[in-house]
Amino acid sequence: MADEALKESGPARAPMPEGSRAAGWRFALGRVSRGGKRLLLRPLAAAGALAILAFVVLALTAPWVSPYDPASADWAQVRKAPTAAHWLGTDEIGRDLLSRLVWGARASLLAGVCSVLIAMALGVPAGLLSGYYRGWTDGVVMRLTDAWLSFPFLILAVGLTSIVGASLLNATLAVGLGVTPAFIRLTRGQTLALREEEYVQSARAIGAGDLRIVLRHMLPNLTSVLIVQATIAIPRAIIAESVLSFLGLGAQPPQASWGIMLNAAQPFLDQAPWMAWYPGLCIFLIALAFNLAGDGLRDALDPKEY
Repeated sequence: MADEALKESGPARAPMPEGSRAAGWRFALGRVSRGGKRLLLRPLAAAGALAILAFVVLALTAPWVSPYDPASADWAQVRKAPTAAHWLGTDEIGRDLLSRLVWGARASLLAGVCSVLIAMALGVPAGLLSGYYRGWTDGVVMRLTDAWLSFPFLILAVGLTSIVGASLLNATLAVGLGVTPAFIRLTRGQTLALREEEYVQSARAIGAGDLRIVLRHMLPNLTSVLIVQATIAIPRAIIAESVLSFLGLGAQPPQASWGIMLNAAQPFLDQAPWMAWYPGLCIFLIALAFNLAGDGLRDALDPKEY
């Protein structure tokens, strides 16, 4: 019954099934679960999801799979080409590139995921507040969001990190603030549509409070849309963190980061091009993987597909 109603109502307009207090969230989780199964039936999307999983596992197991200490210099192995001892070669002070790539995956993924979580924590409540109450509340929130969007994303991130200081934590916060307006606008648009649905009107008619309506009836219907938006925002955040680290405003040496590795490779592109190949390839692959998975997830969670 819920699937048939979902098919008729279109994206993010599914009526909620009746039942216990957790019925709305069970419905949302069931929809995501079904979408995940459908995702695996799409070869490119499944390949992207598997690539993301591989990077996550690599980042989590960095202390065990890394062959060397990523900060340990060996002056006898400066800028050595790939060998049996150093599979991807060494950098300008003899550090093992494979080890630094593995640890760099941890820094990049942590920054990307945490910055998007920060953006969701700020943007989703603001979007719900704006879309649900409308009126002057909507006007204030959206004018602030428009002013926020007037600053280019990277310029805003660079400016914030320059003010508060260069570090991976500050870069993550700056990127999260830069991504926030996208979640505000998306949540507001979906909320404006959902608040006119019959099940929301019915809940309001029987005396349900605003908080109950938002948490039980509206937010669960936003879950799939927010998940898709997050998969699209994470690669953007990873690239932004890499840019900030490249500029010296993100992670700081000797910490391993793909952006720092690209910065260090600049003077040696002719003598040791492998120093730039591998971190650049990792950034490309993780961004491609998230985009493929995000596109597949968007199609898999589309109610019209059920």
